[in-house]
Amino acid sequence: MGSGPAENDDDNRRQHVPDGIAADHLTSGLLGRYRGLLPLAVLGVMVLVALTGALGGAPNPTVRAEGAAGALELKAPQILRNGTFFEMDIAVVAERPIAEPVIAISRSYLKDMTVNTHLPEPADMGFEGDAFTMTYPAMDAGDRLLVKLDGQINPPLIGRSVGTITLRDDKTAIAEIPVALRVLP
Repeated sequence: MGSGPAENDDDNRRQHVPDGIAADHLTSGLLGRYRGLLPLAVLGVMVLVALTGALGGAPNPTVRAEGAAGALELKAPQILRNGTFFEMDIAVVAERPIAEPVIAISRSYLKDMTVNTHLPEPADMGFEGDAFTMTYPAMDAGDRLLVKLDGQINPPLIGRSVGTITLRDDKTAIAEIPVALRVLP
C-alpha cells in the first residue's frame, strides 16, 4: 500500500517544525493561549505600583508647624532608595523678632546620611543634646529664612529613620516637626 493523505499531512507538519521542538512544545500549557500576556500583565502591575509612589519618587509634601514667635515649614522626602541623593527645604517665618534662630535636627533622623550642602551657610554649627544645630543671624518680625539641605543616603541605612526638626530661639523651642524617612534597598 502507498502512503495516504493522513501520512502526507503528518510528514508536512514534521517538516515545518524547527529542530529541537517537540510535540509538547506545541500544546497549550498552564495559561493556554494567554501565556504570552503574563509578562505584559506583570509589567503593568509594576508600572502601577511605581506610579503610586509607594517605592519612592513621589512629590515631597510640605509640613508646617506654628509657634508664638514663628513658623517652621519642611519639604522633605518620606520614601527614598538606598544610596540616592535628596533635597530638604526648611523655611522659617518670624512672627516676632527671633534673636538667635536655631534649626535643630535630631541625630536619629540624620544617622547614616551625609549632608553635602546647606545653603545659606549658618553662622554657627554644632551638636547640642541629641541634635545637630545650625544657628543663623537674628530675624525681625515678617522675615523669612529659606534653608536648603542636599544629602545622600549612606549604604548601611535601610529601614526607617525618625526624629524631629525644631526651630528655636537660642534654647527656647518655637516650633517642632516630627520627621520620618523610609529607606528601601
